[in-house]
Amino acid sequence: MSNLIKSLTLITVLILASSCNNSYKPNNSANNNTNNNNTNNNNPTTKTMYLKVRVNGESNNKAFLKYDNMYAKDIDFSINNKTYSYTADFNNGYYLCVDKAGVLRGNYIDTQKYIFDNKIEFDYNSKDNKKVLNGYIWVGYNSILFFRNTVNIIIPLNTFDEAKSKNIALITITVYPDNSSYTYTFDGFEAINNY
Repeated sequence: MSNLIKSLTLITVLILASSCNNSYKPNNSANNNTNNNNTNNNNPTTKTMYLKVRVNGESNNKAFLKYDNMYAKDIDFSINNKTYSYTADFNNGYYLCVDKAGVLRGNYIDTQKYIFDNKIEFDYNSKDNKKVLNGYIWVGYNSILFFRNTVNIIIPLNTFDEAKSKNIALITITVYPDNSSYTYTFDGFEAINNY
């Protein structure tokens, strides 16, 4: 009698297991079935973001002037092991070192606009809330150094709206050569013309 009970129990378990396997359908199928009804697909994608930078600076010691005739005109910006260079445009009356009164003294610099148009790029994950960029900023005249410092910049991706903004982050870096420091502000994302 006990053998009969064991056999019936085994048959019952096999029948239940067989019927459960036939009704189970995974939500995240690994096949290429495009009819998968899972709307909660959490597969992140890698995307590219660009960075535009405005640079300004202040110095009580005329740090942006050397040898009475060399004003800071070159900016190197290195992010994630790639270096981008910018040189002030003298031909169009644009100069980095004009102070707040419009006089060349070497106390101030300001690019007066965002530079490195769509040259600086970094990849991010679509599920990232922020992206940390590491590198350095260098300000000088040809090979003569006026200021150099490492930079760590956080781009808050959780505020990025693809419907309203281009994939271009805007930051302003302010350099202080007198104490070898800098600050930066995240200025948002470049707006699509409709917004």
